[in-house]
Amino acid sequence: MFDEVKLRVRAHDPVSSVLAAERSMRFSRSQKGRILAALAVLGSATAREIGAHTGLELVQVDRRLPEARKDGTADVLQLNGEDIIRDGCRVWRLTGKSFTQHATNS
Repeated sequence: MFDEVKLRVRAHDPVSSVLAAERSMRFSRSQKGRILAALAVLGSATAREIGAHTGLELVQVDRRLPEARKDGTADVLQLNGEDIIRDGCRVWRLTGKSFTQHATNS
């Protein structure tokens, strides 16, 4: 966890920023779990649709989806190499890795 905090703050940031970074990591984990669970139910969805399903704000979903993409648990649907867009938002889906992670974390 300490390494994750180091990525979110600078060396000269005050202690309050370090504490905020720690809190944001806890929020991001629970938010990402809710987002991945929503994708498991919905199959594929936009950030707006995920927000409606989970009760999360659009900005919260928009922050977590790139993290899920980076760790390989979710990805954007594509057609002919282009992102699929619905109602102005990219359409996301779970990857096989998300199922493996969920099974090992349960």
